[in-house]
Amino acid sequence: DSGFAVQRIEEHPLEVMVTEPATFARKMETAYAAVIPAFVDDPAAFEQFVAAVERETRGIVERHTSGGVLRYTMPTFLALARPI
Repeated sequence: DSGFAVQRIEEHPLEVMVTEPATFARKMETAYAAVIPAFVDDPAAFEQFVAAVERETRGIVERHTSGGVLRYTMPTFLALARPI
């Protein structure tokens, strides 16, 4: 019990700009190690996984890159609450 009651949920899209599109997938996947350290326990398997993600997302990253900057909208949701 958090002591709060949710009043409503609001969407707040974020406009994301990545200045190094070529390293986007690798940085995103590596960030998961902060919350799931086992994710990188086997460096060779992790490298193979990241290489596959980079290959499979290359076209998407290229389509959303203009002027050397990857741009996309990331939906986020905020729960607006009040104390109970």
